[in-house]
Amino acid sequence: MDLANTNYERRSTPISALELRNDGDKTVIEGLVVPFGQRSEDMGFFTEEFRGITPDPENVFALWAHDVRDPLGSTREGALSLKVETRGLVMRLEKPVISAERMEMLRRGILPNASFGFVDATAEWVEEEGKEHRVIHDAKLIEVSVGVAFPAYKQTDIKAAQRSLEAAREERWRVDQQLMEMEARVRTA
Repeated sequence: MDLANTNYERRSTPISALELRNDGDKTVIEGLVVPFGQRSEDMGFFTEEFRGITPDPENVFALWAHDVRDPLGSTREGALSLKVETRGLVMRLEKPVISAERMEMLRRGILPNASFGFVDATAEWVEEEGKEHRVIHDAKLIEVSVGVAFPAYKQTDIKAAQRSLEAAREERWRVDQQLMEMEARVRTA
């Protein structure tokens, strides 16, 4: 997927919704990643809620902290499975390619959030109590991440939420470059 011409977005949720365990001889990270019908925290200019999300049928990556250079698994290779339920999108990542140190960071809550990246959101904007609210009816899920430090679905410092347009463009360019590099590696593998 070429993300250069898309509106790639990321959101985070508390990792407490995920379960970390050993299932026989394999490590499993499992739980609710995209809650449906729950309002986000104030993100500076707006709040939002998801009503639906559709995993990309070609492939969805599991990443460490949104870093495409650090994949943990994918739906294509079979380590990541995703299921849309009434309550939201549930992930199950079996035998993630992850170090013992990172698993310990997840277990101890040092990096306590899971996250997801999506494109092509079908949404409507409404004003509620003088604030814009975005209702996302559907979007294409392209990645899920664990080990995320700064969540979008928890109360954030307004300075962080109100970053400049230029900073947002630079971040999008960096993510697009990383995803293009990963896609090139996958094609040559």
